[in-house]
Amino acid sequence: MRAYRDEPVVNAHDKALYRGERYGNFSYHIPLARGKFRLKLYFAETWFGTPASQEPALGSRRFDVYANGACLLRNFEIAKEAGVNREIVKAFENLQPNAQGALWLEFVPIKNYAEVNAIEIEQTE
Repeated sequence: MRAYRDEPVVNAHDKALYRGERYGNFSYHIPLARGKFRLKLYFAETWFGTPASQEPALGSRRFDVYANGACLLRNFEIAKEAGVNREIVKAFENLQPNAQGALWLEFVPIKNYAEVNAIEIEQTE
């Protein structure tokens, strides 16, 4: 599922990244060349803790993120780490494609839906 927001993310280096988000229980299958990669995941809690949601930010959204079956983020709570309408970027180094030549990202809800605003992958080797 996708959502688009009007409220700007306060500290975002690129506010356009946070105008939309993907949420739910979802995955990405990203074909990659051989080598090592840096993955950046961009997040902002733009729903919980806002007047529109009428629900508190803390404790409302938690999820896990996996890359090729390995856990990158466990029980991740955007609002706890960044606050509401604030950017947080999580970077992971030395990721490699799986045997099928892809990076398989899974966003698995624990409480309410998982969410991501943007994904960036850069080859490092």
